[in-house]
Amino acid sequence: MHRRRFIQIAGLAALGAASVPRCARAADTQKDWTWCKGCQGMWFNGNDEKGKCPAGGKHVSEGSGNYVLTHDDKDAKGQNKWRWCHKCQGLWFSGNDDNGKCPAGKAHSDKDSGDYTLEQDGKGQENWRWCKKCQGLWFAGNDSEGKCPAGGGHSKEDSGNYTLAQD
Repeated sequence: MHRRRFIQIAGLAALGAASVPRCARAADTQKDWTWCKGCQGMWFNGNDEKGKCPAGGKHVSEGSGNYVLTHDDKDAKGQNKWRWCHKCQGLWFSGNDDNGKCPAGKAHSDKDSGDYTLEQDGKGQENWRWCKKCQGLWFAGNDSEGKCPAGGGHSKEDSGNYTLAQD
């Protein structure tokens, strides 16, 4: 992490900005990413704020592993332009013209987010998919399509098979 970014995060934390994800290490990985059993989505569980779940209420971490994502590493292998949304705490893809549908209202926001990189068909837990309706990342390895903030279940149409490392 660059010194300037560390100072920004430290300064925001000192001001009480609990919605900025804390870095796990000074390197380029971040832990505390969690699967929500309600919506099947990936969200950041390292803050006091548990985000808004499209299945209702807050995201639920029960039954989830602790996922570790690569961020702000221009040499990382995989697809970058994944972002954390400070409104819903979810992970979403910002590489399209559409910022997707946020369950906390309107579109996802990349305010204060790093640039996350996800591998396809790599090592780790597979069957994570991009939803073309909401732009979010969700787990397609269960019998449920979850709850998409854009309506109905998530869609895995046109998505690669993302693999995530666990701590």
